[in-house]
Amino acid sequence: MSSDPSSPNPRRKARAGIIVVAIVLVVAVVIFVGLNLQHASDLAESPPAPPAPTSAPAIAPELAPGDAPDNGG
Repeated sequence: MSSDPSSPNPRRKARAGIIVVAIVLVVAVVIFVGLNLQHASDLAESPPAPPAPTSAPAIAPELAPGDAPDNGG
């Protein structure tokens, strides 16, 4: 019995699998690099962050009875 001539050669199947994996890896690398470049350009365009406080924030003064906001009740 001979093999079916329409079925692909095992070497050809292996080569096709390697090509598919290579294409998927290239797409992943291109997306990764593109997102990193976009993030770098976003950081370059955004204003700098405000400086971190060097001491603990002050406690807000207490409200006097007449200073309470009217809550419509």
